[in-house]
Amino acid sequence: MAVGLWLLHKMSLLIFVVSLLCYVAPTIKPDFFPFAGFLAMCIPLCMIAHLGMFLAWLMVKKFQPAVLSLLGLLMAFPYWNATVAFRLSSEQKPDFEVLSYNVRLFNAYDRPEHSPQAKAIIQWVIEDSSHIKCLQEYYQLDTSTLFNLPTKMSSKLRKYYHFFSPCCMNNLGGQMGLAIYSCFPIVNQGTIDLKGRFPYGAIFADIVIGKDTIRVYNLHLQSMSINEHALFQSSSNWEKIKAIVKDVLKRLKYGFRQRSQQVEIIAKHVSVSPYPVVLCGDLNDLPYSYTYYRFSQLLRNAFEDAAMGLGFTYNGKFLSFLRIDNQFYSQGLQPTYLHTIRQANYSDHFPLKAGYRLLVH
Repeated sequence: MAVGLWLLHKMSLLIFVVSLLCYVAPTIKPDFFPFAGFLAMCIPLCMIAHLGMFLAWLMVKKFQPAVLSLLGLLMAFPYWNATVAFRLSSEQKPDFEVLSYNVRLFNAYDRPEHSPQAKAIIQWVIEDSSHIKCLQEYYQLDTSTLFNLPTKMSSKLRKYYHFFSPCCMNNLGGQMGLAIYSCFPIVNQGTIDLKGRFPYGAIFADIVIGKDTIRVYNLHLQSMSINEHALFQSSSNWEKIKAIVKDVLKRLKYGFRQRSQQVEIIAKHVSVSPYPVVLCGDLNDLPYSYTYYRFSQLLRNAFEDAAMGLGFTYNGKFLSFLRIDNQFYSQGLQPTYLHTIRQANYSDHFPLKAGYRLLVH
């Protein structure tokens, strides 16, 4: 019994020390210290470990050492708030709604027999009632009756203005990039140069809503580029396993660095916005990352303030516990709700939809 308690003490102390390093890691630029990105990814494990140790101490009725585990839990409060939300939707009607959705090129590169999936996701985007729609990995082919979204989006009931910033083109003439659709007038628009680090990047649009103007950013930051099927495939070949792990770590390290540079460019642009801001998109980073931390210094997160649950947004086969899509907002706006729409199971991401009230009349 004494040996078991001694081991429990040592384990609690080790977890606490490691947690201190992990908790501070999101504040460190991976561009300066890449290992910080890996430490930050361990934050959920630290939180679970502290909770487990706290319960273990209570079970053996050792309340004094339980204080250390409780302190570890309390120090993780900002990360609990970013992990799980307990906010009821407001009964107030929003002034406008924003959809953010990585549409995975509308499944344009699926085999012909999968074309119903392409039709389904396009039809879902068209029928969605959001006033503003931010689409990442957007695909447009003007000569196609299916992939020419500008001609399909507007209806007799609602007209949509749009801004599309293409990054590349395929051999059919189809263009890929970022798009913002708005049923309110777009009076200014632009692309943020991320120094060529990733072709999708970031765009913005200044949108007039009544007597007010807001600025909406649509982002798609550097991808992790991890093949989850290769990562989780079973193999008894140790050399192959080591090669896969080494490749994943290399890709993660590269992604940490690239996103830390991209987020600084975007943050600088956001900081001088003359209007209230909604910033949304696929960050390709966790709520424990430098990317999330940096945006949170300037803006509030709609998930933390207006959502309920865990809000996982990645629709992967194995990594389906990731929340890498977000909506942030600035002063002058108030979110009434944020929903992760898991019924829209068309892409490798689930769409995020949020309602906002204008406080700047």
